[in-house]
Amino acid sequence: TIMKKFLLSLAMAMTAIGANAQNTYNVRAGGAFLEGYPYTIIAQANISLKNVGLWVFSPAVQLATEGDNTAAMLHANMGYRKRIGNNCLFVPKLGVAGGYFSLAGYNEAFLVGPSIDLALELKHVVIGVTGFYSINKTVDIESYYDDEYNIPMLSLTLGYTF
Repeated sequence: TIMKKFLLSLAMAMTAIGANAQNTYNVRAGGAFLEGYPYTIIAQANISLKNVGLWVFSPAVQLATEGDNTAAMLHANMGYRKRIGNNCLFVPKLGVAGGYFSLAGYNEAFLVGPSIDLALELKHVVIGVTGFYSINKTVDIESYYDDEYNIPMLSLTLGYTF
């Protein structure tokens, strides 16, 4: 009977810990709106901040590529979960992003700038728009004047939340 009580107490403690952990993860794939980057994939975690209600911290890794062109970005966003219907959440997030950028015609660069992510979670399906704008610039080496440009990136993705 002592063993039964111990196992029952252990099972109850594990259930309480599992119910208290409100982390969700999503993987999304879609298209990036930037010349040379038609395909993108994002893996993101939504970590609930227990002491501040429905606020979430959402680190994400994004890879956009086509052949030799590659962008690998890390996003660190804060957001708020807003219930807009039955089993439907809207999660706007704002933060910073940085990463590696390599596009034919431009110098390779490490870019940093603001990041925004707007996600709509319908049960286990997530639709997201992720935007990025670099603060620092990279050089257009195909330009006669070696013009410098800030690099924007907009991605529309569809994925699964688990």
